[in-house]
Amino acid sequence: MNPGRCESDGVDVDFEELPADGRAAGRARSLVRERLRGWQLDELVDTTVLLASEMVANVIVHTSSAPSLCVARDGAGVRVSVADGSTVPPRHRRHSATATTGRGLEMLADLADEWGWDPVEGGKVVWFLLRGGPEPRPGAPAGGPEQVPAAAAPVSPLGRYAGAEDGTGAAGGAWAPEATVRVDLLGVPVRVLAAAREHHDGLLRELRLLALSGSLAGREAPVRLVELTQELGVRYAAARPRPDAEVDRALQQGLDTVDLVYQVPPSVVDGARLLATLMDEADEFCRSAQLMTLPRVPVVLRFSAWYLDQFVDQVAGRPAVRWEGPLDVG
Repeated sequence: MNPGRCESDGVDVDFEELPADGRAAGRARSLVRERLRGWQLDELVDTTVLLASEMVANVIVHTSSAPSLCVARDGAGVRVSVADGSTVPPRHRRHSATATTGRGLEMLADLADEWGWDPVEGGKVVWFLLRGGPEPRPGAPAGGPEQVPAAAAPVSPLGRYAGAEDGTGAAGGAWAPEATVRVDLLGVPVRVLAAAREHHDGLLRELRLLALSGSLAGREAPVRLVELTQELGVRYAAARPRPDAEVDRALQQGLDTVDLVYQVPPSVVDGARLLATLMDEADEFCRSAQLMTLPRVPVVLRFSAWYLDQFVDQVAGRPAVRWEGPLDVG
């Protein structure tokens, strides 16, 4: 990965490589404090430390790559850049107020004067700017999810669980139309889908942190839980693009349901069956309180089975079946 240039008041400075584990956030906090106090920017230390720590933690949890950090002087303020080895754009996930994950971009939008991201060779750089001095901060941050360009190639609705040919198309290009199958998801309950995504993200965050800490090695954990931690917390830890824009718009508009249409290769069936198996196994450990994440509630269980079955059935030539279940989790 080439993080590109990092400028401090017109002078190029180097990115500092951080470890790809739980030590990264602590190292980032120390670097930020040291640099800002050396510049006598004490009034910016707390906010800069908070945002830099969150950005670095997100890299560790979501990208399975080692972050690199640049703390640069920008006039009377500071600009912090965090590079990672994932080309997936930063994306705000619409989680509930009680969720334990998905806060990074909200914090940037609320606390930074400006923020954005830039693609670089082999990954991306996410940055934010905090201005020093008394000048008021603008109400709307520069940069953000609305500036994220659309993916050039089709992406799988199964995201990280898609195979290589399913996730990006043959050799990283577009899928050949004759090699895909149309899948119609009719009457998707957007709030139930949002709850399912929130549960999934929280579960993967817990398993990722378990994998990084190695805490299972010090206790008598079931062999399958250790294996599942490696599968979901390591092998499938890195986020991959998913076509979520229509669902996010429906949530913003307060719609109850949305119809979704995907063109997918037949190999999507393998990803659907894999995801169903892994989540069912994880639920068992959640029910037995061996994980802190709660198990999926009945409505989310029913929805998840229907969602994945639609890909399996329609690839096999069976007709689409509209969701007839509840529109809310509660």
